[in-house]
Amino acid sequence: GVHEARRQAIERLCGAGPLRALELGSGSGHSAAALADAGHAVVAVELSPARAALARQLARAPRLGTLAVVEGDFYTVELAGPFDVVACWETFGLGSDADQRRLLRRIATEWLAPGGRALVDVYNPARPARDAGTEERLAPLPGVPGSVEMFERCHFDARHCRWIDEWVPVAAPEKALAQSIRCYSPADLALLLEGTGLTLLH
Repeated sequence: GVHEARRQAIERLCGAGPLRALELGSGSGHSAAALADAGHAVVAVELSPARAALARQLARAPRLGTLAVVEGDFYTVELAGPFDVVACWETFGLGSDADQRRLLRRIATEWLAPGGRALVDVYNPARPARDAGTEERLAPLPGVPGSVEMFERCHFDARHCRWIDEWVPVAAPEKALAQSIRCYSPADLALLLEGTGLTLLH
């Protein structure tokens, strides 16, 4: 699945290790656990107390490597580096350009070891721009308590290059939620990286 694919991407781009790895915005910890299962030493940072608690449950299981979970905000958390790899899956772009630069500078100056690499999911504007105005009806996720049938609606703010992803429960539309994600073309990302200490490789 996606967690194993992420582990493979890290090992392909950073070496088989064992690596000291930092995952920012780790959610419930499954990607971090997959990396720890392969023998790496992983520190996972998660802002949500509920998701951090799930990750801590995973951290209690014996693994070939190690998994430590830190509940905190990756803009302010203090961590003992350095790390061979810093991974940030599906969270980049949730704030402003200034927020992204602040995070990139922290990665470069506080956490990455010399020669280390950052693997960051960056949303390209092409797909949300293409899909703007579309709606998809999604069935409840099997085996996930509380999951309900949803409408997912895609909007695109071309002026600010933001994907607005709206989730509307079919039976309770008043409980709709949306997230706004800043998208970057490769040229935009290269400009964003200027002065951060990081260089775009792939």
